[in-house]
Amino acid sequence: MKAILHFRKEDGSLIVGHIRDTDATAEIVNILAVAILARRTTAQLATMQYATHPPLTTSPSAYQSMIATEQVVIQQGN
Repeated sequence: MKAILHFRKEDGSLIVGHIRDTDATAEIVNILAVAILARRTTAQLATMQYATHPPLTTSPSAYQSMIATEQVVIQQGN
């Protein structure tokens, strides 16, 4: 799976997300849509809690959106 996320430089809020190549694309797009509407920052998105049902959904530790956001947080030094 590939994830490309763009954050607003001024406040770190998520403004655009692109997800591809996964069976969980729709689920992750929904998470990103909520994050954009709620103006979640990099730190908030990296630590956001995900509810899952293992037989039906992907493990939250595998969510590329979370991994990509953690990389941004590390680069920012937060």
